[in-house]
Amino acid sequence: MLEKIEKNTMQIKIKPKIKIAVVLLLILIAIQFLGIIILFKIAFGKVIYIWLMPQTFQKNQYVINQMPDTFDSHIIIKTDVPVYLYVLNSSQFINFGAGKYFSAIKTLNGKNFNFWFNISAGCGDYLYVIQAINNTSFTIYPDVTAVYHPSLLSGECKNFT
Repeated sequence: MLEKIEKNTMQIKIKPKIKIAVVLLLILIAIQFLGIIILFKIAFGKVIYIWLMPQTFQKNQYVINQMPDTFDSHIIIKTDVPVYLYVLNSSQFINFGAGKYFSAIKTLNGKNFNFWFNISAGCGDYLYVIQAINNTSFTIYPDVTAVYHPSLLSGECKNFT
């Protein structure tokens, strides 16, 4: 009875060219997958330096810096005079720039700031603004870094789906 079953089974014959094409395709997929894994291992946990050079700004000027998408940002700022530091989305910044009322995501004031901003890991719609409290000239001593951290849509970008 066992012999009968073996005789009734079908064998699918694949042409040699198709076998080669399938094997090559699988190899290419494996290489791509390995490349992505290697890229993530290289990128994850590496600190990227965004802004390290001190800068002086004149009276009535302010600084605008965008938070990079797919990164956690570490903002360390020291200034020579008290300043406001606002974290804004693009809509809030439009109101800020027009001199209209705006409600910031984060509002800080002082001369020393040290915080992580993680919402931009899944969204590139954030920036921060630094402005002297008395609109005087000021110097910033920055140590702004970022760490690669991709995620699903977060924060403001959830509204775009």
